[in-house]
Amino acid sequence: MKTISFIGSDKNAGKTTAMLYVYRMALERSLKNKPVCLASIGINGESVDAYENRAKPSITIMKGSLFVTTGEHVSHLTGQYSVLDTIAGSGFSKSYVLARALTDFSVVLEGPNDRNGVLKMKEAIDQTIADCTCLIDGSIDRQFIGHPLVSDSICFALLLSNRKEQLTKAQDLLQALTLKKAPEQIVDIVAKYEDVGDKSLLIAQNGEVLYQSAEVPFLDQSLREICLIHKNASCTLYLKGSMTRSLHSFFAAFRNLTIVLDNFTLYQNISTRSEATKSFLPDLTLYHSVPLHSLFLKQETLDCPLRLPVEVPVYNLFRENPHAIGI
Repeated sequence: MKTISFIGSDKNAGKTTAMLYVYRMALERSLKNKPVCLASIGINGESVDAYENRAKPSITIMKGSLFVTTGEHVSHLTGQYSVLDTIAGSGFSKSYVLARALTDFSVVLEGPNDRNGVLKMKEAIDQTIADCTCLIDGSIDRQFIGHPLVSDSICFALLLSNRKEQLTKAQDLLQALTLKKAPEQIVDIVAKYEDVGDKSLLIAQNGEVLYQSAEVPFLDQSLREICLIHKNASCTLYLKGSMTRSLHSFFAAFRNLTIVLDNFTLYQNISTRSEATKSFLPDLTLYHSVPLHSLFLKQETLDCPLRLPVEVPVYNLFRENPHAIGI
């Protein structure tokens, strides 16, 4: 099963419209024995955009497609779908239905909003129909979406406006999404500690672990002290915690250091506005790297001051109609 997740730089960046576009393309390219399944992290289906106070595009499930939601959202659709499985059990605050649409209809998608729940949801889908494409309406504030067990690739809806704060946030996210994967030898070392609960590992060039801690990195004074001791040595630092502005500033001059963030979402707290004039000497890589499938732009300005990756397909959202895509 192939899983594509969707995130947006802002609440009104066009994430849902981007998902509907990919959904339409997947339906056109899929064979009858390879359906598409639509799901969501948490709930998706607000009828009105809270930012712009206008109607949002609804999620229309096409006949033959699979979808995941709660029973309450399909209670008025009797006879229009068939239940294939119920996703429930320990750790779930709600039970979810995996169903197939027998007709075309609009529905609110709702799914689990933690990593274990989403993995159980994916397992249920995979056991029902292994060879399908699963589209998950995600969220940037759910860090686990950057784990390869959750997503095979990510679509990023990017809002471009004249607001400086918004552009800063968008650039941060774009830079994080395009970070490269760490060298395999480092990945192999970190993998041995992945389930231990450590938030940081300092690894020497010969593979020796010089420091490990379960404390949140930006609060870990001992981490800073040990890094200063080994500042001139070639070391790798694995962080399973946000690369905050203070950490970014502290490590900026460590030219022999390679920093490995657990996943791309841990970079989102960096402010390019305050750090742009400072050189950041360490190499910055990812432990869990999920490929960027495509970028979807929603432009509120004709200017595009952001550096877009040349190897990633870019689509321009809302070019003429605010609820349509112009390609």
